[in-house]
Amino acid sequence: MYQSLARLNQAALRRPRSCIVAWLIVVAIASAFLPQIKLNASFRVFFNESDPMVHTLDKLHGNYSTGEMSAIMVATKEGDIFTRETLTAVEELTQAAWKLPKTIRVDSLNNFPFSRSTGDDIQVTELVENAAALTDTQLAQIRRDALSDALIRTRLISEDASATLVVVTFTPETGESLVDSMVIYKQAIVLRDQMRARYPDLNFHMTGVVAGNAAVTNAATRDGFVIIPLGMTCALLCMFWFLRRESGDPRAAGYGLIGALMVITVASLIPMGLMAAAGISANNVTAVIPVVILTLAVADSLHILVTYYQRMRAGNNRQQAMLESLRINAEPVWLTSATTMIGFLAMNFSESPPFQDMGNLVASGVFIAWLAANTLLPATILLLPASKTAATQDPDISMHQLAAWVMRHYRLILCTGMVTLAVGISCVPLNRINESWITYLSDSTDFGADTGKIVERFRNLNEIEFDIPAGGEGGVYKLPFLLQLEQFSDWLRSQPEVRFVQSVDGTLKRLNKNMHGDDPAYYRMPDTEAETAQLMLLYAMSLPYGSSVDSDINMNRSATRLVIGLKSSDTAYHLGVQKRIQDWLRANTPDLYHPGTGLTSIMSSLAHRDAKGMVWGSALALLLISLSIALVFRSIQYGLISALVNTIPAVIAFGIWGLLVGQVGLSVSIVFSASIGIIVDYCLHFMSKYRRAKYELNLSTEQAIEYAYSTVGVALLVTTAVLVINFGILGLSQFRVNIYMGLLTAMTISLAFLSQLFFLPALLLLLDRLHIRLDKPKDIQLSHPAESLPSDLSTS
Repeated sequence: MYQSLARLNQAALRRPRSCIVAWLIVVAIASAFLPQIKLNASFRVFFNESDPMVHTLDKLHGNYSTGEMSAIMVATKEGDIFTRETLTAVEELTQAAWKLPKTIRVDSLNNFPFSRSTGDDIQVTELVENAAALTDTQLAQIRRDALSDALIRTRLISEDASATLVVVTFTPETGESLVDSMVIYKQAIVLRDQMRARYPDLNFHMTGVVAGNAAVTNAATRDGFVIIPLGMTCALLCMFWFLRRESGDPRAAGYGLIGALMVITVASLIPMGLMAAAGISANNVTAVIPVVILTLAVADSLHILVTYYQRMRAGNNRQQAMLESLRINAEPVWLTSATTMIGFLAMNFSESPPFQDMGNLVASGVFIAWLAANTLLPATILLLPASKTAATQDPDISMHQLAAWVMRHYRLILCTGMVTLAVGISCVPLNRINESWITYLSDSTDFGADTGKIVERFRNLNEIEFDIPAGGEGGVYKLPFLLQLEQFSDWLRSQPEVRFVQSVDGTLKRLNKNMHGDDPAYYRMPDTEAETAQLMLLYAMSLPYGSSVDSDINMNRSATRLVIGLKSSDTAYHLGVQKRIQDWLRANTPDLYHPGTGLTSIMSSLAHRDAKGMVWGSALALLLISLSIALVFRSIQYGLISALVNTIPAVIAFGIWGLLVGQVGLSVSIVFSASIGIIVDYCLHFMSKYRRAKYELNLSTEQAIEYAYSTVGVALLVTTAVLVINFGILGLSQFRVNIYMGLLTAMTISLAFLSQLFFLPALLLLLDRLHIRLDKPKDIQLSHPAESLPSDLSTS
């Protein structure tokens, strides 16, 4: 392989213009596809189209007159909501919400279809009418009626009665149409702000799936315009400082920066062109792919350019210096690129398509960066004007001092490392799987801030929906079915985790009580199927405008929809309750069985499956990376060392995450596999230089460690700075998935740098003291000619 690579290097150096033109043609073709990229920021993008849970949710929504929802909270600053001003505001908001595009239903405290007994008849009216003209007596009655109705009290009003929700239901397709979501959200924001201006003594906040889809889209657009340019700027500034330091000449550093920028550009643009050609939509996860690629593409160029400057100072001409640099760095640069690709390809074990796409596209970008660093970079450098390189005062004196300190205190370093690892392992179990769509956007966004305020009042907005089969057409009116449904509903209401239950059996019992003069003794099921059908028909005909039984009973009356609200959005909590419900249905009313569905249910299940998949993916990535190192270095021991040294940072990082955050979702679960491919680069570069010093330059272990520090120490420091800064920049995202992924990856990379700088050399020295050989001399076949012995080590 290295011979083929050498021929490719030589071809690029012989015909640099042809090489650059060829790359420009490829980039132009890839860029032609970029306008085809479509933005899809819907929450559904996180699910596979074939996911049966998604089909279950779509089927339920198709069976009933329901769709995607958003909710606007009206909250008092003090006191409860049962005042003329507050109820007038809710009334006005309810009427205005009907004018939002694609609205099919509006539910609020004011228009709640409240049934009363009127002699021998039932009267169904809106709970609040003409709020501004209500008397104190009427307000008191409305308060008693609202708080006496279990559904109103638990679903539409907060526990302290200081807030109420206006729930707007839109057509089902609005959840998949970005255009519709954006139009609705913009008009809803205008409505919310108008209400704030008209009623300054009240608070208005909005949340929901449709609002969330639009807000996520805004966040993705903002991240693209802020994070990518900022990441590029930080990477280039770090590179220029380092190249200026190594070359001793600003012009040489500038030319090197141009070459590196060419590599970064093609490595970022071509994968995005592939994404467009493959029909992969852009979303909040894939939007940060260019930042990740440009961050990873920096390392290859840095190592090649630094060695190039060193060879120039040694007296080589430009072509000789570049060729020698490419030859010396062929093994470590290829290995680091390959292992990084393995780590990101392991993201295919994720259950979520955006993370699979991210892994594949970043892996392709890493490969392109490696290829460009070996062809486009040298061709660009040779075509740029010549510049002198000046040897600076020993640039690596600090690294020599650090190496000496580490070798003096290697036992302390190893003990500290193992204790830290043990503590990290003990803290890893503090992490628990948790994924909730309502927390995806940070509080810096309108949606995130509004959702936080609503959750403060209502504790949780997550629901589980059930499509309960009634055994055939008209089955919902049959008493055996209704009695089983009542049994199920009563059991649900007795569960401590359930906040409310919306079910047709509760409506029927209330209607039956109304038919008997509101006698509490008749709050039970009707005695006959004929009474049941009559009550439901009377109720349906009496409902006010906008209300319909079709949201709870399907068209042929063969099934009914039951909705429960939970008191927490915690994934384990949600899945535990749902599993208990499923078990109860199978054991007690198997004819009514339905698994339950809803966006939170799907997200919780996805996060749980994804975490399991990524454990296997990460384990496979670590195994393949360790085997690759063992095969290339022809030493199982080196493979085991890399596995240990590369696992330590990730384990400690997850332990710290458990202490500080304690929640693992889709973004966090993929960090280990992604970061393991990055942090192994440190180990590879250090061990490659260490082996070269020992077996080509015939240095002692101490001298080889010092040589490795002096040749790659500062380069790894700058690479770490670029990686940490750029992944840390993801913390500026408005999307918590990106924030968590960026911060945890940056933490892992920082710990990896410390591990390679302290723990790895200390471990190598310990093994030497124990006379444990890592190589068999006859197997040492390095691919590059021996380098001259550095002057600072020649007399060591």
